[in-house]
Amino acid sequence: IMGNRKVQTPNVDRIAREGVLMTQFYDPAPICSASRAGFFTGRFPAEMNFLSYISGRESNRALGQADWLDPKQPNIARMLKNAGYTTAHIGKWHLGGGRDIGDAPRPTTYGFDHSFTTFEGLGPRVLVSDEERDLAEQSGKLGNGPTFWEIKTKLTGLYCDMAVDFVAQNADKPWFVNLWLNDVHDPWAPGDDALSEVMGRGESSDDDRMLATLVKMDRTLGRLFERLEQMGEMDNTLVVYTSDNGPPPL
Repeated sequence: IMGNRKVQTPNVDRIAREGVLMTQFYDPAPICSASRAGFFTGRFPAEMNFLSYISGRESNRALGQADWLDPKQPNIARMLKNAGYTTAHIGKWHLGGGRDIGDAPRPTTYGFDHSFTTFEGLGPRVLVSDEERDLAEQSGKLGNGPTFWEIKTKLTGLYCDMAVDFVAQNADKPWFVNLWLNDVHDPWAPGDDALSEVMGRGESSDDDRMLATLVKMDRTLGRLFERLEQMGEMDNTLVVYTSDNGPPPL
């Protein structure tokens, strides 16, 4: 529905077709942590000392950037929790924790009742064994929460299963899930089956991997939506879907 003729993404297209499609908007930043801070708080990231992605302490200091998001900042999770929602963060965090920063607040400090993240956050988390392993190993050495290893291509399925379990456990009350996927953030890890389906459709082998990742993510989201429908949750659930920060590098 957004003009991609190389691959089909019927489940994401359905959200646009049956909901509200926004084609003109401002992203608060063009890069990871700053953009997430803006989305999460509704404020300009620079006001909160976010200019780029959170790195190690020395790099952050050289940039004049915070090592983590100030937990006192108003945010959507705490707002909804105060309104009676049960809340969960599942997926990438990157608002504090990782590299050499082991004392950042966990996501539960910000108003989430439950959290599960990756190597760029603290608390219970998964460490990616086949991509960016150096960052995962740094995270493992920090402690501050239980960890286990998994390959990147399985993360979205894991996150979506966790989201369904959380909803099932809290279906008798209002709930909010902050589901931040890793898929289209490079390096891409679509798996061999998905890659074989789209081989040659991209402008390069890298483009093929990105397209295959997009297709696999769409199918996983489709299974998530189907399970929520079976649980009777979709009629009263608002799904907000937004992309990563722009196209892949040429």
